Amino acid sequence: MHPRWGLVLLALLLVVAGCSSSPNTAPSKGSLEIVVKGISEATVEVAAGGKSVFSGKVTGSKLLAGLEPGTYMVDGAQVKNFRDPPVTTVELKSGSSAKVTLVYEQQAPPSGPVAKLEVIAVRDAAGGDLPSNKEVNDNKNVNLY
Repeated sequence: MHPRWGLVLLALLLVVAGCSSSPNTAPSKGSLEIVVKGISEATVEVAAGGKSVFSGKVTGSKLLAGLEPGTYMVDGAQVKNFRDPPVTTVELKSGSSAKVTLVYEQQAPPSGPVAKLEVIAVRDAAGGDLPSNKEVNDNKNVNLY
């Protein structure tokens, strides 16, 4: 074999060895835990980049694994007589995990207007009925005490 061929083979081996030792720099996946508090279960929507990643019921908590790094929006659905938790945005970094807690707080149901209020009697501190006089106003049906 000619000495030049030996140098060519050696150079080719170094090039191939250099290519095969390059590291794979693909980002590792992460996980997102969703916790629901205040109620037993809620419908939750998780989206990233405008695409739905998860949509369904979460009872207590749910772990979403194998997620690509990025920004995720977590939205808990409205539940009657409970305050809607705000939409939460979380940044998931390569190989990391994050936790989002959706807190549902009970609120009083909305009240409507009172159509009629009837006072049967008004008593003083000693328990005696107070006298009433009809208000002089044709637009009202009110007793004055």
